[in-house]
Amino acid sequence: MNENTQKQCAKIVKMGTPKSAWNYVMDILPVLEHVQNTSFNFDDAQYTKSNERLYVSDTYQKSLLEIARQIEKGLTWKDVGDSTALERFQKIKGNINKSKSIGSYDFKLIGRAEPQMNFILLAHKDGTSEVLFNWDFRNIPHDPVVHLAKDRDIYGMYSAHFIDLWRVAVKNYDNI
Repeated sequence: MNENTQKQCAKIVKMGTPKSAWNYVMDILPVLEHVQNTSFNFDDAQYTKSNERLYVSDTYQKSLLEIARQIEKGLTWKDVGDSTALERFQKIKGNINKSKSIGSYDFKLIGRAEPQMNFILLAHKDGTSEVLFNWDFRNIPHDPVVHLAKDRDIYGMYSAHFIDLWRVAVKNYDNI
């Protein structure tokens, strides 16, 4: 590989467990302008693992309130997930004081049982962006290693995938 090719290679950083990656997101929340998040579990076993390892922790539950506070201050946040994420999405929405909110929150659900990748797109107020991916608890007995990429092309690939997921997702929860 020549020097020019090496400079063009995307740098991907190992962030660690989903908990540590989520803590990173919460730490930088005040400098974010726009977030697009996915939350999918393929089956009951995966749902149980992800709950035990991330979603039922006090830290995660408190973060839902912090997301709502940042939305009130101008953050735009979109979630797309399956029915296992509905309660978490509704908690965020319910914690937003709509009368003083200058940001926005929206979520949609996908009812299909095909496995989907979990990732979160972070757009910063300074114009930079990054994606965290590999939040996948499937078929492994331990926490996955979440990765972070700031490469524009990698971000663009995940952004296009999010747009496709959003397009096929629904707000009418009786239809999923």
